[in-house]
Amino acid sequence: MSSMLLSEKQTNTLKFVPDLVYFEPAALEYEKGQNIYKWAQEHHLPIQMTTSHNRIKNFPGENDLIKYKNAKRTLAVGIRKTTCTSDPVGLEHITGSLRELIEWMGREPYGRLRFVTKYHHVDSLLDAKHNRHTRFRFSINSDYVIRNFEPNGSRPPAKLPPPVIRSALSSLRSFGMKAGRMDTTNC
Repeated sequence: MSSMLLSEKQTNTLKFVPDLVYFEPAALEYEKGQNIYKWAQEHHLPIQMTTSHNRIKNFPGENDLIKYKNAKRTLAVGIRKTTCTSDPVGLEHITGSLRELIEWMGREPYGRLRFVTKYHHVDSLLDAKHNRHTRFRFSINSDYVIRNFEPNGSRPPAKLPPPVIRSALSSLRSFGMKAGRMDTTNC
């Protein structure tokens, strides 16, 4: 598949690499947690332990704004017992978990998965054996939101001409994925 719209060259958005990683000790009892720990060590990232990935309170920073920005650049690895609501594509290159889930849902007769992402790094997912059981949609933020709140999200090209949009949608459909476009110019 030609991934013209999905390539890093066009959007200039790099894959997420955290500045700091927190682990719940129980996460290291799992192969996935051990693999992420090893990845963080190989990337020479500061690693800290926490009692809960939901209650990290000691982010570095002199004020709340700096702490917030540092929190957005932090990976917390824990054991989640409920549905995750964060963007899984941003961490897929680290964990591989989303592809595993897509293929697992594809094998389940009644398994269905839907997720939203603000990242364009989906090429590794396009050939997953989803059996039409997975839907994903892209969220494109305004320049203001990207600049002030989501600086690591993928940036859309300045202008997407209709033929490029049609081509991208056609490519996604050729992989058996449902694809459409929502016009938000008047929102």
